[in-house]
Amino acid sequence: VYGMTFASKSDKYLNIATIKNIKKAYCKKYPVAYGSLFLPYELLHSLDLVPFLPEVMAGFTAGIGIADKTLKEASARWYTPDLCTFHRSALGAVELNLFPLPQFLICSSLACDAAQKTFYIDAKKYNIEDNFYLIDVPYKNTTASLKYLASQLEDISASISKKMGKQVDMDKLKNTIRLSNEFRYWAVK
Repeated sequence: VYGMTFASKSDKYLNIATIKNIKKAYCKKYPVAYGSLFLPYELLHSLDLVPFLPEVMAGFTAGIGIADKTLKEASARWYTPDLCTFHRSALGAVELNLFPLPQFLICSSLACDAAQKTFYIDAKKYNIEDNFYLIDVPYKNTTASLKYLASQLEDISASISKKMGKQVDMDKLKNTIRLSNEFRYWAVK
């Protein structure tokens, strides 16, 4: 029975929500945005974009037994073995058309620089370089750096909204942030 191995009910619900999101990304009815690990996903949800995380889904390729195929595809396309396995597998999956088609690609400079490179390669493959966004996260936490980061998020949301022909729904964004904070509260607890 599904859910027998989960540590808690919340773990089960999180997995079910994740599966529903993946299904939504593949159904071709909603705009999909590839996102790297360290993004404010509240922004994507408030713009009615379905987030799809290639790095995370690359982990699934191992779980379903096709990582050897995606990694071989990446190698056959001369993607450097210096990239981590997650990014190489994701690139291979993109080349094999295993991931849904994105309308936008958004990554941050946090954690590693592989996301910036691989997401841009994906943008070129899908011919949507104008829909590739990089959030340059400042190294230091200062008032100026926070303003710089906020400005980037405002510019990106305005650009995506314009391309989608809609306005940013600030009430929806506030509610999404509220729900995210509530989730964090319970996750920590």
